[in-house]
Amino acid sequence: MDASNPAGATYQRIEGIAYQNALREAALLNKKGVSAFFLEGQLGTDLSLRVFREALLTLQALAVSNDILGIQELDLRQGLKLYTAPEMRNLSDAAFHLCNEPKVFEVSHDDVFCVTRLSTFSAAVLFNLALACHQQAVLTNMSTKCSRAAELLYEQCAQLCTNILDVNHDAKDIWVLYMSCTNNIVHIQKSLFRTTELNVSLTQLRQLAEKVGDGAANDELVQQVTLNIIMAAEERLAASIA
Repeated sequence: MDASNPAGATYQRIEGIAYQNALREAALLNKKGVSAFFLEGQLGTDLSLRVFREALLTLQALAVSNDILGIQELDLRQGLKLYTAPEMRNLSDAAFHLCNEPKVFEVSHDDVFCVTRLSTFSAAVLFNLALACHQQAVLTNMSTKCSRAAELLYEQCAQLCTNILDVNHDAKDIWVLYMSCTNNIVHIQKSLFRTTELNVSLTQLRQLAEKVGDGAANDELVQQVTLNIIMAAEERLAASIA
């Protein structure tokens, strides 16, 4: 269609509005799920699981929408706008530091079609959904069903992170998210005594901690993750001696 055609311009504008509205809906659902983490009891966990799934479905529907098929990245290094919420009280382990701070994101009025941003928001929701399942696992004495569900979601989030980093290698928030997923996977594998997989995950976590540790902004988190690695290695050594 001719770019000078007013009808064409109107269609493009409406497409943009629909895209932004869908992103805003996903962002609001994600925030609602994060808020549910701080409700007492199973009710909060059930609510968080439901609304995170709704947010993820919204983003997935947008990703395959005809509105954005064929749209090219306009700026691969634009801000990704991920923010960290307060840590979850019920997702903790006295012997292992869990990355238990949910992720939220904002949608501005000038957001444009951007596959990287859409993937980033999807990764944030996947991480939060994994946290909800992980919390269920902790509250049920690391039941295999809940633990495996959390692990699969962390793995999906980690895969999205690697896809984003292939495009924007310097996305620091994504490196931190990738490390957080791997750290929490280590906790699950360690809790379920899956030694072979744990060894692989610990190696990956050590590499990610070195990468994230290049900057000063995440020093405390990297120190806590590094302590997890040391403690897990000592436990493996003690078990092999026994």
